[in-house]
Amino acid sequence: MSKNESLFVFFLLIINSLYICNFASIQNRPTTYDEDFEDEYQLEHINPEDGKTFPENYKFVRLRYKGFIPATGQIFDSTNLINGASGVYEFQLRPNKANIKSTIKHISCWDAVYPRMSTGEKVLVTCNSDQAFGNQGFALGEKLLVKPGETVAYEIEMVNAQYDPFNFKLIQKGIDDAYPQYHDFIKYKYEVWVGDDREYIIGNYNSGNYFVNGVSFDNSDSVCVTEALRKLTVGGIAEVNCPFRYTPGGQTFPKMGVPQDADLSFRIQLLSLRKMNWHLYSELK
Repeated sequence: MSKNESLFVFFLLIINSLYICNFASIQNRPTTYDEDFEDEYQLEHINPEDGKTFPENYKFVRLRYKGFIPATGQIFDSTNLINGASGVYEFQLRPNKANIKSTIKHISCWDAVYPRMSTGEKVLVTCNSDQAFGNQGFALGEKLLVKPGETVAYEIEMVNAQYDPFNFKLIQKGIDDAYPQYHDFIKYKYEVWVGDDREYIIGNYNSGNYFVNGVSFDNSDSVCVTEALRKLTVGGIAEVNCPFRYTPGGQTFPKMGVPQDADLSFRIQLLSLRKMNWHLYSELK
């Protein structure tokens, strides 16, 4: 066998190994299609899953749900109550944080079920009182919605397990492979305009030296800017669209005639990055 043929075979073996490892990781991922899990939560499958796209940290999830009392059929919570007729709830999955913000409090059957669901899946889960509201029940104001010790049920549909609400577009790659993380110092700049109208430029801004204070860059300009920065290395440029619901409450431009509920667009460039260990510093020259 020639040298070139040997190299070709070697690369084929590497690719095959990577494929097998990736397939194995997908196969071993916890899903709702697990007999012990199904029994524990009295789970019924209504629609099948795609088996590919599951919730991941910092990705956005879109789902519909309806919470009701099985004994009476009385609905006590649903995405329709939160978001009107659209009935879709959207949130970012963050580690060690409560992700479901609804009229109800966080309960264990919620925490167990939705992270195992992939896009397209719809289930009916029955939660006993220990998995739900316990001996306290649940009241909204003076109205008792769930009695103490009562069993509840949820119909949950995973509309999209990995949704990109910002339409992230990488315009230019950076100069290295180092991405901003917790406790790094960064510097970036951005241009912002209204919606898709590039003629409606609001302004250009430079962050100066910025300390990444929090895993999610919580103190930055808006969620869409921080999520773009997470995907950039020094010199990298990206564009994102930012629906008004993801802009911070104070970031409005009334003096320029921009409505408070306007969607914004950003063109962002990461200018410098100093890693928390101080041994790595990158800057755009």
